[in-house]
Order: sequence, then structure tokens, then C-alpha cells
Amino acid sequence: MTAITRRSFVRLSVAAPAAALWTTRLAPLIAAETGPVLDGDFSGGCCVAEGVKDGALVCRPNTPAKASGNLWYWFTARLTGGKGRQAIELHWPDDDPDIKAKSEYGANKNFATVLDRAINVSADLLRWESVADVRLDGQSARFTVDAGDGTAPLYIAVGFPWFARNHEQLLAECRASPLAKVTEVARTQNDQTVYAIRIGPAGKGEGTFYVQGYQHATEWAGARISGSMIRHLLSDAGKPLRERYVFHIVPAMNVGHLYGKGAAGNMNRDWEAFTMPETTGVRDYLRRAIAGGERLLHALDLHMGWSSRDSSGACLTASIKGAAPDAIIDRQAAFARHAFARCDWTTEKIWRHNITQGRSFAGWAVAELGISAQTAEFSRHIVWDRASRQWVRVAQAHEDRLGIDLAEALGSFAWEK
Repeated sequence: MTAITRRSFVRLSVAAPAAALWTTRLAPLIAAETGPVLDGDFSGGCCVAEGVKDGALVCRPNTPAKASGNLWYWFTARLTGGKGRQAIELHWPDDDPDIKAKSEYGANKNFATVLDRAINVSADLLRWESVADVRLDGQSARFTVDAGDGTAPLYIAVGFPWFARNHEQLLAECRASPLAKVTEVARTQNDQTVYAIRIGPAGKGEGTFYVQGYQHATEWAGARISGSMIRHLLSDAGKPLRERYVFHIVPAMNVGHLYGKGAAGNMNRDWEAFTMPETTGVRDYLRRAIAGGERLLHALDLHMGWSSRDSSGACLTASIKGAAPDAIIDRQAAFARHAFARCDWTTEKIWRHNITQGRSFAGWAVAELGISAQTAEFSRHIVWDRASRQWVRVAQAHEDRLGIDLAEALGSFAWEK
């Protein structure tokens, strides 16, 4: 676990760690025609190779024009043909001035400032490990990876990706369990299915929770955390929760993106017009649950926060005064404090929700369902470690653990007060 002290946290906001070194001379590469190759030609890949420069494989995300920075925080590459240490130079794209002028998600270049905390490698596309020796230079990040003996590919990513294969494996586990019910709630524009998983007593239990993730493509933490929550609820350790409460969980709202075509437009601003099948399907699914007598206690919409280097971007939302009844606002704030005290996530950061560019899921659920729904933002680069009381670099284990801790936080909060 890499600790980031308060002192170093300030220093790191303007520069990469001093210990990170250029490593070109440590790993001289053979000619590009016969040597290692970087590409994005696999399911979920997002990489364009730009050749070899100063002994490093140079690459960038495959970012189309007019793409929002938040939706294209995405780089996943495959390295083949290399042996031992290989130097990589990742070039991050510029802001799109048209997008930046019109959208709250336009600062793509901003993400380059935290690449030294967010680059990971995997041999199997399932388990991801941090790359430590990343040096930032403007919008570029240079680092080395160990390609082993070169007989198998090595995958490189910014963040901890959630691919179609991850989603399919989770659904297979749910279908195989007698404790879970898998229901189709929508079909995407590329004919993929949005699924909800129900876990809980056959009746209504003591109340119902709703959790969804991955409204925004590449905000992988929402899918991973909700998947971890599902697995916990299906385990022996999750038995007390599933015997008391009903959980409805949609791990991937924007499932079409996992198969090559995400939703057109910002899904989390479609909770008033309901022009998208995904939002319409979930709306109707929840209305049916309520009509069937279920008492919805709370809803969480899982996202990944904005990536300013001097802020984690992590928080839970609460409505601004006047936007919801005082009792709901008080409950939102109380649950936020309850969750932060039980999860390695962030310090007590409550974002007062006042979105003006279309209604979000949380805004719709508060206004139309009358519940204390919240948007949960998770960081792309640092989390608050409660045991050591310091900021540390995000690890996949943090996201996996968050699903368990969030489920337990939902179950231990005093909802009747």
C-alpha cells in the first residue's frame, strides 16, 4: 500500500513523485519490426501505437474527436512480443475546446495529472497490479513494465477495467445461485441486455435497497463495487443481510459500451425526459417493485469522481436545501457519515447536489420516489485509508472491499429513525 502523507499530498499536487525515474537505458528495445508491439485490438482495448521513441513504445488512447473527457478516461493496451523490462510512453489527449465549452465533463487533459497513480498491469484481464515507476512530463507518462518471457501478452490500463467478460462471469454466478434472481430490464441500442439482480427474502423483508453502477462508460468502479456487493450478499458472510433486506442491483447500466457502443448522450441526465431504454427500463422496474409492496429505503448510483490531482474526487451527495424535504436531506447526510466511517473511501466529503444540466438518477429518485437516493463518487487515483489515516493510491482491492463495506453500511444504518 503506497501511503501519501498530508505533506507529500500537497507536493504531489504539482509534481510526480521524486523517486520515479526515467528508465529508457534500463530496457533498450529491439527494432519495432521484430520487437514488442502495443495494440488495442481486443475486446475492451483502447490504444493507438505511435512507434518507438528514445527506446520506449509510444502510445495514446484511441480517443475519437468530440469525446467528453470524463467518458474517455480510457486506456487499455496489449503488449506482445516483448521480454523483460519494457519502456512505455503514454501520451494523453488534449481537451476538446468545443466539449469543454458546453459540458461539465470537458477537461480531458486534467486526467494526465494523476497518471502516475493510475497505471496498472494484468496478465489475465481480471487482477490488476499497480505500476510504480511512472514519471509525468506534461501530458505524457513514462514507465516500465515486466513482459516476462514474452510468451503471453501483458495488459496495461489506466484504472481497473471492467470488461464484458467480467460482466458475463458475474451474471453466470448469479444465474447459478438459487439466492439470486436475474431479470432483464432493458435492451440497449446495440441489442445488449441491462440486467438487475435481486437478492433477499422471498417476501418484502425489512425494506429494499437499490444500487446501480456504470451509467458512464469507463467509470469502472461502479461495476466492480456493485459486483463485489452481489458476491458478498450471495456468500455465507452476507447471509444476515440478505435475510433481512431485499437488494436490487444493476451492476452495469451502460452495458452497451462493454460490447462496443455506449449510450448516445449523458445517461445520468436522462432521468426526466427518459429518451434512453436503459433509464426507462430501470424506472419501470423500480415502479413495479414499489407497486408490488416493496418499501424502498435507499438508492445509490455509483460513479467515479473528477480527477483533479489535489482532490480525490470521492464523495456522497446530498440535496441542497429546498430541493428535497429536510428529512430526506438529513438522512442523506447521516448515511454519508455512516458510510464514510465504515469504508476506506474518503474523508467526510458530502457534495451538495445542484445539477442544472438535466436531472440525475438521484434527483429523480428523491423527487419521484421520495427516498434518500444519493450519487456515490469514487476516486480514480487516491483513497482515504482509515487505519493509517492517510491518503493512499487506489488499488483493485480497495474497490473489491468497498462493495462489501457498502452493503454492510446499508444494512447497519438506522433507517427507522
